[in-house]
Amino acid sequence: MAARVIVPLLVRKRSGRETFRQRIAADRATGPALPSAKLQKRYAYADTWQGGDRRLRLATRQGGRRTRILYIHGGAYVFDLMALQWTIIAGVIERTGAEAVLPIYPLAPEANVTAGLACVERAWLALVEEAGADDAIIMGDSAGAGLALALVHRLRDTGLPMPRALVLLFPWLDATLKDPSQPALERRDPVLSIAQLRDAGQMWAATQPPSIPSVSPLFGDQAGLPPTLAIVGTRDVLLPDARRLVAMTEAAELIEYPGMFHGFVAAPIAEGRDAMDRIAAFLQRNLAHSM
Repeated sequence: MAARVIVPLLVRKRSGRETFRQRIAADRATGPALPSAKLQKRYAYADTWQGGDRRLRLATRQGGRRTRILYIHGGAYVFDLMALQWTIIAGVIERTGAEAVLPIYPLAPEANVTAGLACVERAWLALVEEAGADDAIIMGDSAGAGLALALVHRLRDTGLPMPRALVLLFPWLDATLKDPSQPALERRDPVLSIAQLRDAGQMWAATQPPSIPSVSPLFGDQAGLPPTLAIVGTRDVLLPDARRLVAMTEAAELIEYPGMFHGFVAAPIAEGRDAMDRIAAFLQRNLAHSM
C-alpha cells in the first residue's frame, strides 16, 4: 500500500529514450529545488556562491559547534536537486543539529564526471577549511552516493582530509548495471529503469567507459574507507550495489528495508522515519564529538 501511495510523489520510471531526454530538458528549465517556505522559516538557509560554485546550506538556528554534512544529491547525474531530497536533509538536521552544505554540481550531458567530481571536492575542502574535519561527514543519495564514494576514494588517494563517516542512501555505485540479479529486481522496482540508468551513466562518463571507478566506484579500491552506512530497500534495482560494497568493506554497515523502493527515506512512512533515526544513531557513534 505504501508504495502505491508514495511512489507517484517520487520519480516513477517511464519508458523511452525520448521521454528520458525530455525530462532532462524540463529539469534544466526549472533548476535545483529550493527548500520550502516552511523549511526556510524553521531553519537557517543560505544560497551562496564561491568562485563559480553554488552551494546551498541548511542548519538549525541555534549557535555553537555543529556537525557539518556535505550532502551530494542524487538524480542519475542528469537531474538537479529535487524537493523531496530536502525532506531527507531536514530529517537528518532535526535529529542531529547538523548543518548541511549542498554543492550544486554540473550535470550530464552538458558536463561529465571530471567536472562534477572537481566541484564536490572543492565544496568538501571549503567545508574543512571553515570548520575542520573532526565533525564533518559526507552523505549522498542514489547517484549522489556514488559521487560521494568516488570523492572519498579521491581524498584518500591524494592524502586530503577524510570525512569522519560516510552515509550512502540507496547508492548507485555501478553504472554498468550488469549484476545478474538486477533484471528481476527491475520488474519489482517502481522507480528505476536499467536502460535509462545505463544511458545516464554513459552521459556522465562521456568518452570513457562507465566502468571506470570515478563513475562506478564499486570497481575502485575500498580499503581505508571511513565508517560507512548504506541504506537500501529490497525493491530497489540498486540493491546489489549496496550489498557488493558492504561485502568488500570492513567498516561498512548495511541496513535493508524489506519491500521498500528507491527513495523511500524521503517518504512520510514509518520506514523512512526509522531510517532517519538510524542515520542519526550512526553519526552519534562515529563522530569525534557528541552531537
